[in-house]
Amino acid sequence: MGLIRWLLNLLLGSKAASRRAGGTEESIEDVADRIDRFGDRCRNAGDTAGADAARDASRKARRARSVEAAWQIERDLLNKRGHREPKIVKPLTGRDSRGEPMVRYRNETRVGGSVGWRNNNPGYIRCDDRLSRYGAISCDGEYAIFEDEAAGRGAMVEYLRQEYPSHTLEEALRMQLPAEAGPDAVQRILENARLEPGTRVEELTLDQIGTVADTFPDIAGWRLGESVEAVPGESSGPAWDDPAPGPASDNS
Repeated sequence: MGLIRWLLNLLLGSKAASRRAGGTEESIEDVADRIDRFGDRCRNAGDTAGADAARDASRKARRARSVEAAWQIERDLLNKRGHREPKIVKPLTGRDSRGEPMVRYRNETRVGGSVGWRNNNPGYIRCDDRLSRYGAISCDGEYAIFEDEAAGRGAMVEYLRQEYPSHTLEEALRMQLPAEAGPDAVQRILENARLEPGTRVEELTLDQIGTVADTFPDIAGWRLGESVEAVPGESSGPAWDDPAPGPASDNS
């Protein structure tokens, strides 16, 4: 038995034991969400087959009759994928020859614009030690970086659900919005999403949170910059890929 398989069995076995002992346990949705995040990483790495397999596994997990059954679906997926996490090319951040902030991805370099646009981070999710659970692939020293805008939007939905469940929507938005969004940003988002400020995040449906995620970027200051196709081997000036606590981020 390989090391990764042993660790996986140990992890799942520990969860089952916790369930039997009445301890803290995952829900079926938690397992399915984790499978979705694995699928996102596959898609971001160009592994279409892995992303499709994860999507099917997630659907089956959500229909499972028990958490144990959902875990088995997850285990089967990882066994078929050989327990391999897709390789993600970590982006580089820095400045171009004009001094403009940039993020260089595998196939594209984004220069200027807002940090949300450059980082594929429409929810302005900040850097912390839990970023990987939301699919972030790097950090610019203050804000997370995602492989593409779809991954960033999905992360925003999940981040609101997981980080602010007991907060009202108004409270969550005030904590999440960047300072440059302006004093009326929260009210504008609530009006556009047609949601009440006192509604707790845990009471919102996925569709309602999705509406917030769609409304959030423009009001938060989403601004396009220059997108340049990446040329293999070409230097884009000073760059670093582990900036915390490195050079200060330009959050314009």
